[in-house]
Amino acid sequence: MTDHRIITIPTTPFEASIDLGKTAVIIIDMQIDFLESGGFGASLGNDVSLLQRAVPPCKRVLEAARGNNLLVIHTREGHRKELSNLHPFKLQRPGAPASTRVIGKEGPKGRILVQGEPGHDIIPELYPQEGEAIIDKPGKGSFYATDLDCILKAKGIETLFVCGVTTEVCVHTTIREANDRGYHCIMLEDCCASYTPEFHDIAVRMITAQGGIFGSVTDSQTFVTGLQAGTTVKLEANGNSDRSFEVVEAPAVTSVPVAPSQPKSDLFIDAKPYKWPYNGNMTPQNTCIIVIDMQVDFCAKGGYVDSMGYDIELTRAPIKPIQAVLECFRKKGYYVMHTREGHPPDLSDCPPNKRWRSAQIGAEIGSLGPCGRILTRGEPGWEIIPELAPLPTEVVIDKPGKGSFVGTNLDLILRTKGICNIILAGVTTDVCVHTTMRNANDMGYECLLLEDCTAATDPKNHEAAISMIQKQGGVFGAVSDSKKVIEALSSK
Repeated sequence: MTDHRIITIPTTPFEASIDLGKTAVIIIDMQIDFLESGGFGASLGNDVSLLQRAVPPCKRVLEAARGNNLLVIHTREGHRKELSNLHPFKLQRPGAPASTRVIGKEGPKGRILVQGEPGHDIIPELYPQEGEAIIDKPGKGSFYATDLDCILKAKGIETLFVCGVTTEVCVHTTIREANDRGYHCIMLEDCCASYTPEFHDIAVRMITAQGGIFGSVTDSQTFVTGLQAGTTVKLEANGNSDRSFEVVEAPAVTSVPVAPSQPKSDLFIDAKPYKWPYNGNMTPQNTCIIVIDMQVDFCAKGGYVDSMGYDIELTRAPIKPIQAVLECFRKKGYYVMHTREGHPPDLSDCPPNKRWRSAQIGAEIGSLGPCGRILTRGEPGWEIIPELAPLPTEVVIDKPGKGSFVGTNLDLILRTKGICNIILAGVTTDVCVHTTMRNANDMGYECLLLEDCTAATDPKNHEAAISMIQKQGGVFGAVSDSKKVIEALSSK
């Protein structure tokens, strides 16, 4: 047996080798509804040929993966026939295209984005073989409301090669979810595609930023060649070279934070691409603001971001707008929450690949810096900056990953409080803020990002992240700013 080395950007996997017994290929949403004329994507006016470019590379990868007995998993986005797991905002967001608001209606490929319909199925060229798992998901990410994580853990999977569509939406959301759960993710760039090519390019660049903050990137040819050439270490197959898997379906979604269909208030915030929230139902009882990771390590001299060589003036820019919004929210009685990214002193919840990546850019998590041990709980750098210090009554969520839901009780707190609207501020826009927004969106929360209350270490990534939110009538929610929020709240 052999070890397999696959060259990636910015680095090879943190262990420098691929153990095929612990590796899976995930093919995301290569469905008729997205890739063929008459499907959901085409009904939005998109050029489906842009996605079809990914089919031949995906086919090569599938053949190589199957030939090497890798675990292969497919995903499909869609909803139950009775639409019970379809969040209302997918239908009712005013800025959404008309076709987006008819999910479940009849189209040339059957009922749009409905499980069991012709359009929901995977295209013939990439159709799953018997024994390959199919994950049916109601949202953009592949982990929420599915048993994907359970399958991967049961099979001992550590490394994920990710293909599919679209790059910046479902593929990226899945990679972010997987990264926070400790999986090492490698995007096969030519096996992914977007209706908006520039967003594909930006999404790829986001993965490789900061030494590979979400993983690595390579292509189908390198993947295939790497599987053919073995050179150094012994490959562990976990005693299971002849795998057989059952097709699985997502469990029923039994509890989602659905906003009432009939507004109980008449408060809208001027936002893009639609006035927010979609139903005008914004009250102190159902709406909160989450200020994400405004910590010394990200916003002060000598912290993690500063140690990586980034300009902390960029991450400090949102401080004053956030202060103004917090003052208004507190005065009006809205729920305020904060998050901090960090790990316990023994780093027991820090995935090895995350720590390894940080070391490659000279700011290893847990190492001693000017602000104490980097991203370590209890250290000065881990604390929230004094300018935005939480009040004693405000909840602080300590999270180990980029998103605010994985490994935390945030969802439980929000559901307990009856929160269905989330306003987001903090850093960085393209990483922790966006990951939290994507996760929240998939869980049924109506999200608004305040552009001037967020920032990134790369201004271009900030701008791209803002643009991505507004696609498809607000695929992740809406965007506004501090002045518009304060103006709306002050009018009531």
